[in-house]
Amino acid sequence: MGVVTRARQALVLTGVVIAAAVVLGWTTWVSYDRQGGDAVPALIDPTETPTAHGATWGPAEVGDLTGLRDPDDPLPTGARVLEAVVPYAPTDGELTCRIEFLAEAPSRAVIEHRPGAVAPRSWSPEVGAIFDEVERSESCAAESSAPGELRALFLVPGDISDDLLVAVDITGDDGREQLRFVVDGPS
Repeated sequence: MGVVTRARQALVLTGVVIAAAVVLGWTTWVSYDRQGGDAVPALIDPTETPTAHGATWGPAEVGDLTGLRDPDDPLPTGARVLEAVVPYAPTDGELTCRIEFLAEAPSRAVIEHRPGAVAPRSWSPEVGAIFDEVERSESCAAESSAPGELRALFLVPGDISDDLLVAVDITGDDGREQLRFVVDGPS
């Protein structure tokens, strides 16, 4: 009787493992397909103005606004406030876009997946108001051909590297594209 029970348990366990693999695989595939298939981010040089989804993008810039901060409302020790600006000029079709993150540009070792390479740090746009004087929009929903700018603020540590990436996610009539603008960090 004990052998039959163990065989049933092994069979049930095998079924559970197979079912879990199918469910996890299906979920990953569906999520991958919804996110634009194999959308691979394009790295853009600082002076380039690429075209994506019927719009011209860039050149991107990053500026340091730390000195403009109200001294009565101090930042955390050693922190800086950076602003990423990405101009765009749509030509046709509808699109939505947003600045996803700011990151330190990866080293060649990270790009080549070398063992021991340290991945770059990244930061999401600040949701709260750091400065109220300038209207900023880290996302867009363009239905016209009027040019605009994506602007986002980032609270970053003072020891960030010189080369930064501004990550922009664009969705248009024909799918999704990711642009990664390589920019010189503020000095």
